[in-house]
Amino acid sequence: MKYFILNNGCSFSADKHPGTWSYVNFLPEKCWNIAKPGSGIETRRIKRFFKKISITEKEVELTHFIYQIPCPARQMLCLELSEKKSLSTEWIHPYTYEESVLRQLKTRRKCKSGRIQTIMSRGPHMHIVFDRQDMYLKKALCEVHKHVNIVRERYPAVKVIFLRYELTDIPLLYEFSHKFYKDVLTDYCKENDITYIYEKNFHTKWFRQNKLTMDGAHPNESGARFIAEKVKEYL
Repeated sequence: MKYFILNNGCSFSADKHPGTWSYVNFLPEKCWNIAKPGSGIETRRIKRFFKKISITEKEVELTHFIYQIPCPARQMLCLELSEKKSLSTEWIHPYTYEESVLRQLKTRRKCKSGRIQTIMSRGPHMHIVFDRQDMYLKKALCEVHKHVNIVRERYPAVKVIFLRYELTDIPLLYEFSHKFYKDVLTDYCKENDITYIYEKNFHTKWFRQNKLTMDGAHPNESGARFIAEKVKEYL
């Protein structure tokens, strides 16, 4: 079987900068990697890719679509919008960082005497973020579903694979996102015939502890190969 694989995601699967590694580089056959550092769950990039490939790769029949799902906190707050309006609004990247869920939940780190200290940096809207958590997760799933529809409409026989590589070192982000990865995506994949690679050790803390990261979060070459070997089992 020949593989024609399209991969999307954020910096955890991108290889846009020198020194970064992506598991896509170790997958078989022909692969396109449109993952982008800092990206959220939005469809502008995949639409642009399909428009381009229609001109340059007319005979390609995509066999697999792998989506390393970005953190659902990479969204604008849009606090003034109702849930109905929010779900119908196209949130795109780049956004204003100060207006993002991520900005309101992120912690910052500093080194002191060789030790890393985590300092809580709670944004002014933090309580609202958690009050409206279900809405933000629902919006994230809505954008995920758009990806599936776009790919399956064009390639009905394509195998869709979701990959979870979770940021687990920042407490508030983890608390906000964990339900999405563990429950929301699991249920969605069961209902929509999607393969979901949810390995217990596919997260930043375990990878860092096992020297599989280049910076404490993003996979190094060994980490990328480690992910690729697992992905190959599901192709």
